[in-house]
Amino acid sequence: MLLLFLLAAHASAQGTTPVFQQGWCSSYGNCNNPLVADMYTCLNYTEAVQPNFEMPFCPEFKDRACCDEAQYRDLASRVITATSPLFGRCAACMENFRAFWCAFSCSPDQSLFNRPVSSVPGTFGPVVNHTRAIVAAKFAEGVWSSCYDVKMGSTGTTVFSLFGWDESYEAWFDYQGDPDEYAPFLIEFEYTFGSDNSSLDGVAYPCNSTEYPCACADCQIVCDLSAPAYLPPSIEDCGTAVWGTFVTCYSAIVLGACTAAALGLFGLVRLANFGRHRTSPSSMAKGSKSTLEHQFFQLGAWAASYSYLVAGAWLIFTAMMSFGIVLTEIETDPVNMWVAASSTAKQRQEKFEQLFDPFYRIEQAVISTTDGSSIVTQAHFSSVLGLQERVFALSAEYEANNVTLEQVCNRPVKGRGCLVTSPLAWFQNSRDRFDEFDGDNAVQEHVAKCAVEQASVQCRSELDFTQDPKVCLGGYDDSTRDYLNATTAVVTFLVDNVPGNEGPSAAWERQFLDLLAEGLPGLRVSYSAERSVEDEISNNNGDVPLVLASYAAMFVYVGFALGQPASWREMHKSTRFLLAAEGVLLLVSSLGIAAGLWGYLGVKPTLIHFQVIPFLILSIGLDNCFIMVDVLDATDPALPPSVRVGQVLATVGVSMTASAGSEALAFLLGALTEMPAVQSFALYTAAAVLSTYLLQISVFPAFLAWEIQRHQKTLSKKNTPSKTVADALTVDPQQGIVRNWFREVYAPALLRPTVRATVIAGCGVISLLSALAIQNLEQGLDQQLALPRDSYLQDYFEDFKLLKSGAPTFFVVDKLDWAQPQDQDKVCTLTGCNSDSLGNIVNGAQTMPEQSKYAVALGSWLDDYLLWLRFGYCCRVHSDTGEFCPPPDQCEPTALACQQCTECVAADELDEKGRPPPEIFNQFVSEFLASQCSDDCGVCGVAHQANVRQDSNGSVLAARFMTYHTTLNLQADFIDAFNSANDINDRAQKLNDLSVFPYSMFYVFFEQYATIVETALLTVGLGLAAVLALSWCLLRSPAVVGAVVLAMAMLLVVSELGVSQRATGCCAGPGGSDVHLGRGSERTFCRESDNGGWNGC
Repeated sequence: MLLLFLLAAHASAQGTTPVFQQGWCSSYGNCNNPLVADMYTCLNYTEAVQPNFEMPFCPEFKDRACCDEAQYRDLASRVITATSPLFGRCAACMENFRAFWCAFSCSPDQSLFNRPVSSVPGTFGPVVNHTRAIVAAKFAEGVWSSCYDVKMGSTGTTVFSLFGWDESYEAWFDYQGDPDEYAPFLIEFEYTFGSDNSSLDGVAYPCNSTEYPCACADCQIVCDLSAPAYLPPSIEDCGTAVWGTFVTCYSAIVLGACTAAALGLFGLVRLANFGRHRTSPSSMAKGSKSTLEHQFFQLGAWAASYSYLVAGAWLIFTAMMSFGIVLTEIETDPVNMWVAASSTAKQRQEKFEQLFDPFYRIEQAVISTTDGSSIVTQAHFSSVLGLQERVFALSAEYEANNVTLEQVCNRPVKGRGCLVTSPLAWFQNSRDRFDEFDGDNAVQEHVAKCAVEQASVQCRSELDFTQDPKVCLGGYDDSTRDYLNATTAVVTFLVDNVPGNEGPSAAWERQFLDLLAEGLPGLRVSYSAERSVEDEISNNNGDVPLVLASYAAMFVYVGFALGQPASWREMHKSTRFLLAAEGVLLLVSSLGIAAGLWGYLGVKPTLIHFQVIPFLILSIGLDNCFIMVDVLDATDPALPPSVRVGQVLATVGVSMTASAGSEALAFLLGALTEMPAVQSFALYTAAAVLSTYLLQISVFPAFLAWEIQRHQKTLSKKNTPSKTVADALTVDPQQGIVRNWFREVYAPALLRPTVRATVIAGCGVISLLSALAIQNLEQGLDQQLALPRDSYLQDYFEDFKLLKSGAPTFFVVDKLDWAQPQDQDKVCTLTGCNSDSLGNIVNGAQTMPEQSKYAVALGSWLDDYLLWLRFGYCCRVHSDTGEFCPPPDQCEPTALACQQCTECVAADELDEKGRPPPEIFNQFVSEFLASQCSDDCGVCGVAHQANVRQDSNGSVLAARFMTYHTTLNLQADFIDAFNSANDINDRAQKLNDLSVFPYSMFYVFFEQYATIVETALLTVGLGLAAVLALSWCLLRSPAVVGAVVLAMAMLLVVSELGVSQRATGCCAGPGGSDVHLGRGSERTFCRESDNGGWNGC
């Protein structure tokens, strides 16, 4: 009654005649009961008065004001309640905001700039329902600018971007003047430029002011950028000191290429004058020129003499070893394939999963228009919503139980629905809500509003979450925010990955994939589930027919080629199909022996092993077969078979040993990499190479003896005279189509001085150009190359490039006393926190997204919790019982207990930084994590529930802080993002003595690239040293031969890397395995040169 009496008394003195001059008000007092009416400010032109009450919130108007006590208290309550949770992180923003509205409501010169346009009748007089505010544009922009960078702690994004205020200060003030949003009546803002005494003007403090400082997170210009964000290293950053001089890796490569070219040229010049005498095969019958050659002669002769015993032992040994294949488990888990158990990133992932449960299983559908038109239409969105409804209706059977998405999905808010990110979230993922919008225009208007004003009540999801358009739309121009022309909609279902949920989730995902495979009419649908990559790896058997066909083709080819026909017409008479079959069977057995060996030892292969190694062994093994048969044809046919075979092995055995040793060592050195798939590939290949070598120096000689005997029996059955038999068994080494071409055409042309000089110069030029190309070599293996061409994931990875959002990433902090302010300062981003705190380091990095690969500031539960404790409306306790009370607007109207609540932390209990005492900090963490946001409290903890781990007493054990990378499309982007995360982590550890580590789901796959250059240089260097050592020990003229072999190996490695860069732009060998392949192949070619006429290489 007292309030009504005061209102009536004041109304009787109202003036409605406009007066626009200094010292006059245009509105004063309340003409409606503010407890029951939306509009209550009186239209009242009157002189400003001396307030008879304290005005701590607007002290500049304590002498004369245009607001009474009721208006003042309402103003203070509105500004504090509505803005402190949003802008309370930045003192300059809060001060400017306070000063603006205090001047608008209480300035004694109010009538100059606050000019009512219309009014409506009130209980005690006319009430303003529309006013025009004349504001100096510079002042308005200054207030807006000081708040521009202020972040929402839960998301790390700016408040302005969530509400669509970041485009202009006009948009922000229009929102504040909208009676449907913030204002008690319509306020129409008009801006003036230049000096104008009739406008609302003042001093707007910038966010970097010393009087009202803001932290880096909320004011980019104060961020410490003295230590710049991670910059991707160039090849010039790699190197080492040599005799006091820094030599870059690139310089070393170029120098190596030049050195190799020089060595090769030196070796070739020496070879031009080198004796062309080679060991005569017939001389081996009389005596060996070396102990090693003699041993090989004895081995070959023995194998030929006891050929059936050798063959039987081979079959038994092969069967015994191949049985190990039954024990072999094929690895299909991508993490176990590409990530070592000792990997730091894997250990961090395991710790992350131990603290916070494994990261969600991601089920995603990317839906695009087929003609590049907009996806934002009523028909297309209806189809997308229909797909979501069908997904929720899916049911899978697992262990005799039905599994639905509702049972396995992630629920970020306990007791509420599944989390689905989709553009339909702007329609609450509801068919009823969506049907309220009739026609494309209505749908597009709503999408345009929600894509900008994400935090608007009409745009929040059914879980009351905001939906970022970058997460759910793609294929639009991000620079212009042209959301309505987006060609792609992205729908993501998150499934919990907790222990025990894997089986049901995988079963449901199978049904999900089958449903998505059906597609949508008129739309392109690409999709992926958590199990997709592993499924595709497991099902990748498409190369098995190709392997079988290749071996069959090689059998036919070898059967003809081993005969060395003198002409095409004689080819059918000179075939050796049986010998070819025996040779191919020998290669197959070597594969079985190698696979069985590692099967017994428990080394898991991948399906890639069985698609690559057979071709590799086919090329190496058949090469040896050709050489041995070629040497056999050059022996004296009058000698016994055992002697002839012994001569063959004596001639080629040393070079075969050097070649096989080089190849095996090359692959074994590949096992130095920490990637399990490359390690096992190297081990399996090395075992296969050694098995092939051992079988070809022991079993293949027996096959050669059988071939000689078969040939002799064939001629004997034809009653050929003995002399003629001897002539028939003699194979003219000058015969053969290929041999004749090389002897009569190729060799003479190559040995011409001008041609020889041109070839050598060309080789040098190619090597130098390759060395130049290496500096542009990019790391990484495109994931599309690792999958079958017909995989449905190919479309998904291609469409994934249309998306605008990057991967989420976390910084996990443990072993911290969270209740102590000095420890809070190491992590938080509020004013008063360390300038080099974890949050401020990340926030400084995200100001340079192209370099750091971070798109948004760090979302911090700690910042929100400290603000939540500080604002009295958010954290309250019952004055008698001490029980926690929700904010006033979350209380039931009849709940009297809520009317007896006080702040959790009294103002005098906060320290100078606004921090609570340690005992109070721990007391309310659980209540904060369960709190909901509302108009009275815009800061809450429900979104942070998954980010904090507490002990049984409620104290914080560990916490994670989330941010997002920029859009990562290229492999180089992922590598740079991983390196940037570790760079930031190292700085935070060093500067703050923190126990912290970064985690994102893709980090485990890219840690190898942090050391891949060093690993490649080490393995290649050791491989070259091994080749040189073998050449020195096993071959004749080691100085000359070693120089040529080493030069050729170096040139091949450099050329391979250079050519691969020019052809593909990247290096696809994560562990340098392709380099090992090349080095082994080079040794084989050199061995062939040896047996072709130079007995040494």
